[in-house]
Amino acid sequence: MLTRRVSFLGSISLFLTGLALGGQSIPNWAAPATWSPSRARGGLSAMDVTNPLPFIGLAPCRIVDTRGNGAPITGGMFTGGSDVRSYAVSGICGIPASAQALSLNFTVTGPGQTTAGFLLAWPTGGAVPPVSILNWDHVPAQIANAAVVPTNASTSFTVNVSTPTHVIIDTNGYYASFPADPQNFFHWENNSTFLTMLLQNASFSCTGACGLQAFTNSGIAIEGKTLGSTAGSAGVRGVAGGLTTLAYSPAGVRGESSSGYGVLGITRSGSGVGASLVDSTGTQVVYALLAGAGSPNYAVYGGGNFGGTGAKYFVEPHPTDPSRVIRYVSLEGPEAGTYFRGRGKFENRRASIEIPEDFRMVTDSEGLSIQVTPIGEFASVAVAEIELSGIRLKASRDVEFFYTVNGVRSTHKDIRPIGPGSEFIPPNADARMPAYLTEGQKAMLVSNGTYREDGTVNLETAERLGWTKAWRDREEQARAAAAANAAAHAARLAETK
Repeated sequence: MLTRRVSFLGSISLFLTGLALGGQSIPNWAAPATWSPSRARGGLSAMDVTNPLPFIGLAPCRIVDTRGNGAPITGGMFTGGSDVRSYAVSGICGIPASAQALSLNFTVTGPGQTTAGFLLAWPTGGAVPPVSILNWDHVPAQIANAAVVPTNASTSFTVNVSTPTHVIIDTNGYYASFPADPQNFFHWENNSTFLTMLLQNASFSCTGACGLQAFTNSGIAIEGKTLGSTAGSAGVRGVAGGLTTLAYSPAGVRGESSSGYGVLGITRSGSGVGASLVDSTGTQVVYALLAGAGSPNYAVYGGGNFGGTGAKYFVEPHPTDPSRVIRYVSLEGPEAGTYFRGRGKFENRRASIEIPEDFRMVTDSEGLSIQVTPIGEFASVAVAEIELSGIRLKASRDVEFFYTVNGVRSTHKDIRPIGPGSEFIPPNADARMPAYLTEGQKAMLVSNGTYREDGTVNLETAERLGWTKAWRDREEQARAAAAANAAAHAARLAETK
């Protein structure tokens, strides 16, 4: 006789009366989010490195009812002792052949019970477990308990009851690598302040996809969504270098980095990073006016500086040829320039130019300049006064004229074109010359000693300027951050036990 010890496997659902024992609806019960096979005895087995299988929920469904009542499997009352029954359940209640374990709820009920007893369940063909799922000390008994029961390769499990009783078995899901219904999906739900799922690769030499990779033949492979509006919330957050999150505004995607790039987009054609602004109907309005506000929305908005090795373009459609476009390149210079222009006329050989209010607001009072071009006839022109309060001109005759007034943005007047910078420092000793650079830029990086002619890093320069030390320090910081993350995760797991 086996020792009668109760084993509470997984999430327990224990109740004595009021169960769905006839045609009534079947109440649901809690089940573990994942299930892992037990370790093999006497050493490791292939099962020991299998990832935990996710729980795939089903509507609560009756598999077995020995009393009948329309259940898929009946069979009459267990007689007890040597009465051992196996149930192959693939195809019943939505359970697929791929199920490796089942979330089951067992109920024993009379009449017909005469002595106390216990119930065992195990994978068909496997070893009889030394512990029971259910036991009862009084008769007649009506008692239930939930357990996760593994199945064999034929999706079969075996049940034995020590004394005569009726048995009812319900299921509300299974554990498998993939759901049986292609429309189903793995559902991970968490109402606590802890992580719902953590993927961690502790290797420092992994290349390629080492954390999470998803494939799809259509639609979206990975979607991140947040329903919160609190500062710092994000649909997707990417962090490099262990940067601490600050109180950012909510974002669909937020990239954070203590060095390098917060978000890096790479493409062989098209755009590395694309952004689109849409209205309330989902229609794309990359640049549109707010209703009644007179201010533009932005497809891309930056709170800091924008930098790049290439030119800055604006693009317009060709007016007659749909296969072509017009590309204009932005004017570039060593200062953050401002300007306005217009047309005027000298009267009594005098003219005044009124400074627009917006120009005064953004332009420094120092560094103003003006170009004046007479129209129609030759005339000598002089600038009598040029201030943000106004400009006064003199001329040798009364003529019309064009003018352009230039200034410097007041908040950026101290910009210096040449200074320290890390934009072209290689990210590590094994880096190659960036292919996106122009041939002229590549030649400059070879001539200043950053790279060699073959495109590899000039390690002599790297050592002399301290780059190699910075690379080693960064690698050590990454290892320390990974160890801290692992320790924090272990602490969280310990708190939940």
